[in-house]
Amino acid sequence: MSLAEFFPYFQFALGLFVVVGTVIGGVIAVRHGYSKSADEIQDRVIKALKNEIGTLETQFGQAEKEIIRLRRVLATIRYALKRRGLHITVNGDFISFYDEQSRSTRTTQMRTTDQQGVEDALERTAVRKEDEDIDEDAPQKDEDPL
Repeated sequence: MSLAEFFPYFQFALGLFVVVGTVIGGVIAVRHGYSKSADEIQDRVIKALKNEIGTLETQFGQAEKEIIRLRRVLATIRYALKRRGLHITVNGDFISFYDEQSRSTRTTQMRTTDQQGVEDALERTAVRKEDEDIDEDAPQKDEDPL
């Protein structure tokens, strides 16, 4: 499970922890005769929970929309590549590419976001160098793509 997938659960658990702490504090206040304060705390807890529920529903809706969008992107890429004779199969964390022309199959593991970030930075550097039409004989300064 990646950190991005874990974060909503962590946020929910932290919210529950805060709510439980507030409720326990409310019980202690009632035992000491602060019933009015307990009612105020209860109202705040209800508002906090409603706010938390609203936030989680919004995040869930956004995640569903993103999943749908990514599935459409994948379907479009599959369709375009299939028309060119390249078939893509996703099996768990592995992606297989079958080339009809060479009748070969290549399987690769999905990249993590960290790996993808480094590769994207390297690709941007390579594209930038191509765009600048750098002279091969000219001295190059070292660039850190990160």
